[in-house]
Amino acid sequence: LECGPRILTIESTSICNLRCVMCPHAIDAVQRPKHMPTGVIDKLSHVLAVASEAQLHGIGEPLSSPAFWSALASPAIQPDCNLNINTNLTLLNDRKLALLLDVKAQLKINVSVDAATERTYARIRGAELGEVVDNVRKLVAARGDRRRPIVYINMTLMRENIEEAVP
Repeated sequence: LECGPRILTIESTSICNLRCVMCPHAIDAVQRPKHMPTGVIDKLSHVLAVASEAQLHGIGEPLSSPAFWSALASPAIQPDCNLNINTNLTLLNDRKLALLLDVKAQLKINVSVDAATERTYARIRGAELGEVVDNVRKLVAARGDRRRPIVYINMTLMRENIEEAVP
């Protein structure tokens, strides 16, 4: 081959700590959920080195996966690579926060929230919205004046939450 893939999607885990109503995890439709072995990231270093964009999530929660953290720390990933992750951000702690802030690539973190009230969030995601809001604030505060990581908030619109998305 004269060149490798420029855009990669790496699902480092199919394990998730939540059971959101709109996800296959909620109906036990994820067969044999597991983490990707961390050694796979080393085997992918030659394609990671030429990627201009990498999506490091899939159906699982990436912050729970050792392979995800291995990918983020991979010296093969170039500083100009756009790294994208989708997370519920419930598993953020000080150690993981420091690792996210240390990423040399162009990291974009998309936080799935799906509600604007505690009650709706608990009904849709089965967790506490306040914890996620606190973690977003902690991430943004720790980032300080730096431009990265960029933080996005997303909401899957459905009957349960549509009124909370419309002003």
